[in-house]
Formats: sequence, structure tokens, C-alpha cells
Amino acid sequence: MEINKIEQELPLLNLRGENNCKIFNLISLDVNDRLNLLLNSIIELENKGIIGKEYESLLNDYTSLVIRNWVINRDIQNDCTSNKVLLLYFYSVPCEDCIKQGNVIDKVKINYGENLSVFVLNSGLDSSALEILLKSFNINETPSMVINSDVYQGIINEKDLNEIICDKLDNC
Repeated sequence: MEINKIEQELPLLNLRGENNCKIFNLISLDVNDRLNLLLNSIIELENKGIIGKEYESLLNDYTSLVIRNWVINRDIQNDCTSNKVLLLYFYSVPCEDCIKQGNVIDKVKINYGENLSVFVLNSGLDSSALEILLKSFNINETPSMVINSDVYQGIINEKDLNEIICDKLDNC
């Protein structure tokens, strides 16, 4: 990860108010681009069966960027006009219910498009930022979700998840 780029962005993240929404959106788009590049590299290593230090480093960078993107999107949600639901999804490996929940989230995401942003985190990774999130939301099982600021632990079926998200949108 480019540490200089992150250090340059930090002062911008402290800005608040409607006038700074463009900056938040630009940073979020940039982070999304970096996440896609990292994810492609992770998938490439997995397909080659290479699971080592480089792979773990990429996973840690990916986790940090997912958390960063979620924080930025919360800022956008709080400070800008945004009719978007943020879903922070915690899973673990192995976890059959996590796979089922992931499939439900994928189906629901299709219904809401850009009105639903999903941020996926492996709760088993060694990351201090991840640990802070887990403790902050009292996450003690997987699958778990934080939808906007409400915590849901255990598997949620498609119908119930649709209702939860719809309730949080202004025009559903």
C-alpha cells in the first residue's frame, strides 16, 4: 500500500460538511479501485495455489482498505445527502452459515444496486483495526452484519434481510 498516498489523504478525511462530499466520494472511488486491484492479485495467487507471506500481506492490505472504505462511506452517509445502506459483513473460515449468508447478501445486493454497499471482512485475520471493529460492535459469532449501525448476529434469510434494508432506505 502506498503509505505516502494515505498520509496525504488523512487531512482530507477530517473535513466535514456538504462542501467536502466530492472529496469523500473521490477518495472512496480511489479506494474501490485499489480494492479491486488487491482482490484480483489475491484471486490470482489463490488460483495458483500460492498461500504464503505475499498472500497474507495482500489479505491484510485488503482488510485495511475495506475498513477504510467503510469509514469513508460512513462519513459520506453522515455528512452528505446519501440514501445508501452500509452493510459490514463479518465471516470466518470454515463456516457453512457464512457461505449461505454470503449467497443471501449477493442476491439482496442485486435488488438494491448502488443503494446498498457491502463491506466484507474475514473476522479471523490478525488486524488491530478489525479487532477494534469486532469489539466495538460486540461481534462474537459469524456470520454477523452491521447494517448502518445495527448489529445482526447469526444467519438472516433473504426475506428478512430485504425487509431490514428496505426499512433503512428512504424510498424503498
